[in-house]
Amino acid sequence: MRQSGAAGSRRDGRFRTVSTDLNDLAAKAVNLLLKRIDEDGTDFKPEKLTADFRLVRRESTGR
Repeated sequence: MRQSGAAGSRRDGRFRTVSTDLNDLAAKAVNLLLKRIDEDGTDFKPEKLTADFRLVRRESTGR
């Protein structure tokens, strides 16, 4: 059994319960990059964004 991280989560995917919408994440990253380019990088303030996600029921969620 492979393990990683402090909690020893398995890499086989049975314990992953959140699926990130990678298209939404990429779109938000590109939009931030374009905004930074448009503003010449001056006074660019960090922003907190949340990508869309969904709960994926697997063994650890009592399917």
